[in-house]
Amino acid sequence: MDTHPSGKPVSPVRRKSLATQLTWVSILMVILVLVAVGTGLIIIADKTQRNFAFRLQQQTAEQVSQLVSGYMTRAVDRLSFFWKVRRWRFSLPECKVSLWRTC
Repeated sequence: MDTHPSGKPVSPVRRKSLATQLTWVSILMVILVLVAVGTGLIIIADKTQRNFAFRLQQQTAEQVSQLVSGYMTRAVDRLSFFWKVRRWRFSLPECKVSLWRTC
């Protein structure tokens, strides 16, 4: 160990070898690449999941609209049938004889 002119011991400066420096650079590069790939995969998975949820909601909305449309069509058909039967019953001659009698 060397001594300083003031008498204090001075430790030699440790220099890292080229192999150590290359190892650290390689490790850092691998970590950066893994972080970049992981971030990319997370973004892709998020986009895919959003698209899937949107398509599922769209299919469900279409099914519900078809159910409501079918229900409304049947309800209109029943009401028009009832209206036709009611008009037909009131057009019978026996219903015209008495206003008090319900047909």
